[in-house]
Amino acid sequence: MKLWLLEILACPIDKSFPLELTILKWENEGNEDDKINQLIEMYKNKQVLPPKTETPLHLEIKDDNKLYINDFLILKPTSLEVYLQELINKLAELDFVHDISQWQGEIALKMCSETIKENLKEALKKITEISSANPTQEDSKEIMKIYEWIIPDLEFLNLFKYNLEIAEAVIKCPQCNRWFPVFETIPQMLPDEVRNSESDRKFKEKWKSKFNF
Repeated sequence: MKLWLLEILACPIDKSFPLELTILKWENEGNEDDKINQLIEMYKNKQVLPPKTETPLHLEIKDDNKLYINDFLILKPTSLEVYLQELINKLAELDFVHDISQWQGEIALKMCSETIKENLKEALKKITEISSANPTQEDSKEIMKIYEWIIPDLEFLNLFKYNLEIAEAVIKCPQCNRWFPVFETIPQMLPDEVRNSESDRKFKEKWKSKFNF
């Protein structure tokens, strides 16, 4: 499971949204270095992507002198102002995520909800002040400078929410209090009558010391 799925997952019982997520284990956790910690350290150095890695950000300036962008999180080319507002809105789901794994996911979540979110808000404010119905080339150049300032923030969000895979977790509905396991990276979002009670029992037994079911 990837974090961006929280943008669309709803409770199969009462359709409640957003759902709460407790991350228990990331894929490859224990076999390799902490990938999230590596991502955090690279972000601090304003160099999020590994060398020779293509950025997920695709930017173009169209004939109307407006900047359009798309990436892993927003697939359709979207004006930069709308794109930033959508990203800020999407960050709200991360407020319902808690990481108790061995990796530094809790630190990354805090960075997203505080530092990165504030950077995106500031960038959006500046871009909105510059933007007009008929932007000039000079306007586009100024907006491009603001965009370049937040590239590390955008790349961090893409890699954190889209590239990293959650191996095991608990999804909980805040309305009906039902819980749903994530194992082998797959969210098991099933109604009560088709749930596998034995599988649920084994999952609870495995994680009962870390999570209060």
